[in-house]
Amino acid sequence: MKFINPIYLIKNELTQDEKIGGWIKTEKKRKVFADISSISLSEFYNAKIAGMKPELKINMREFEYKGEEALIFSNTKYVIIRTYSKGNGILEIVCSEFAGEKNE
Repeated sequence: MKFINPIYLIKNELTQDEKIGGWIKTEKKRKVFADISSISLSEFYNAKIAGMKPELKINMREFEYKGEEALIFSNTKYVIIRTYSKGNGILEIVCSEFAGEKNE
């Protein structure tokens, strides 16, 4: 496994706006390197039955994951569907493309 593909993990944080007293959602991005692979046919069809559309499988070092709910890979934003510890410090992440959003 080669961790050569840069991805940006995204965590949403809420901060209070002192001027208006409301909450502001900000995205915090963090760059890590991962191994990218495709979704297997069986996983794709099983997820499709459950109403999900997995499109990307990522393997990364488990200690680098901090509970993020989205990521950017190749200028496309993905929502994290599930994570799975494969053992030996490797985490598998399955993602679905975020509806209609591209990032520069």
